[in-house]
Amino acid sequence: MNGGLVGVDKKLVNSVLTTLGKGRFSYDRITYTYALSNPDAPAAPAPTSQTDSAPAPNRDAVLAACRKLFADGLPRTAKEIAAELTRQGMAGLDKALIGSVLMREGKELFTYDRKSYTYSPR
Repeated sequence: MNGGLVGVDKKLVNSVLTTLGKGRFSYDRITYTYALSNPDAPAAPAPTSQTDSAPAPNRDAVLAACRKLFADGLPRTAKEIAAELTRQGMAGLDKALIGSVLMREGKELFTYDRKSYTYSPR
């Protein structure tokens, strides 16, 4: 259950808890559950609203930029893709967003290799 958050799937939750929540959450590989690493730790700061920060990247623009980037056919990690697109001028990108876009909107266009953690064009 995603608490009523539309568009939130298991992969996105896992990505956020393992990257942004690193050190705050622990994962139990036997029960496939997350728990607070330290229940006495202060809560994470509340996310800023869209009015407080730059607007969220347009997912269609991210997908189009990824298609252009993959024109050479080389596999890349989500971190490498985010770094390259940021260098090209796209703001607000991180590997979680790249992974989410490529796994959703780009699921027919890209494949993901779980061993090398890379995306490749189909």
